[in-house]
Amino acid sequence: MTLMSIPVSKPVPVPMKKEERWKYALAIAIVVLLVLLLLLLLAFGAGPLGTGPGGAGQGGSSAGDGAGGVAGTAAADSIGDSTGNGTGGDDPAMVNTIEVDSDPTSEVGNASEADKGTNDGIESPIAADIPETPRDMAIEELIRRLSADSDDDASSPSDPDRRNSQSGGDALVKGDATVNFFGATGKGSKFVFVFDRSSSMTGRPLEAVKRELIKSLEPLRSNHTFNIISYDSRYEMWRPRLVSATQENKVSAIRFVEETDARGGTEPRMPLLEAINQRPEVIFFMTDGEFTLDVLEIVRSGRGIMINTVQFSDGHPLLVLQELARRTGGEFMLIPVRGLSDAL
Repeated sequence: MTLMSIPVSKPVPVPMKKEERWKYALAIAIVVLLVLLLLLLLAFGAGPLGTGPGGAGQGGSSAGDGAGGVAGTAAADSIGDSTGNGTGGDDPAMVNTIEVDSDPTSEVGNASEADKGTNDGIESPIAADIPETPRDMAIEELIRRLSADSDDDASSPSDPDRRNSQSGGDALVKGDATVNFFGATGKGSKFVFVFDRSSSMTGRPLEAVKRELIKSLEPLRSNHTFNIISYDSRYEMWRPRLVSATQENKVSAIRFVEETDARGGTEPRMPLLEAINQRPEVIFFMTDGEFTLDVLEIVRSGRGIMINTVQFSDGHPLLVLQELARRTGGEFMLIPVRGLSDAL
């Protein structure tokens, strides 16, 4: 018996009815809208990137900036606060930045009192103690001594040689001050210190000048005025004019001196003329360089001003410095560089 093969027809796609197409399109649209709505809720409600309302806090640690996501506010607060500086996204005590100033009295950052310190026994690295050098401790001791002198002045209002200032209550001592700078002395109430900061002063010479100049400020009181000028090929004034020798100004002057670095050449003419233009009674002029200077020009410009000159040198004294001191009634001092002691 012969088997007959029965042909099988190929499946033919049945087109969707027109009335059913809109149902599928509507279902797809609804799904897309639901997904978009969910994404929007996650983005603006829970803060997935730590930037939305109630999201991760902008704390002092990197974890405080990126700990958002589904966890939201709770995760951000716990991570941000663990550093002692973090806060929530809308917390009014938010830390904006951490600023470190050269002024030791300045505050670090903009954190509120609640955000400072430690949390769960973890100390903030900013609060770690920084060891002080011997020079730093010596400067701090001098500042404390200046403060004590100011307090002693203010504590004796009945002394006939003292009177109170009209502004701020600073004690003013009547009479002149006697200032000593490397053995050269000057008496008066208005002083300008002009010192060499050229590259040849690097090391012990410049450190010795800093130490001596700071010490020279001690006899000054609030009724005395002073200024400081450092120079190399150029010059820099601590103040544009003479200022009162208050405790605050002394501390500022000490910082100016301590921050001076050695550099450049030696050109003293302009800083000397600038010092003369401020009309002090005494100028202390210090250098270790060799240069030419029109002594007569300086003497004529500074008529009536005593100029004490100090030279750092292991060689011969400069005639120009000797003449400048002699013609103005000042003193000339020759300081051997090899005899300078170590700085503070």
